[in-house]
Amino acid sequence: MLGDALGSVRGLTDLTGSLTGTADYDVFGEVRAASGAASIFGQSRPLM
Repeated sequence: MLGDALGSVRGLTDLTGSLTGTADYDVFGEVRAASGAASIFGQSRPLM
């Protein structure tokens, strides 16, 4: 998994390191765009 500074999953790789999926989120944490393999982890959200 490739994460951003907040810990959100932004990309997935296979065992060889090749990119297999990506995700982009809006400001509310909803997926705006995704391609390839999906992740069950998604975006990190602040604790309220």
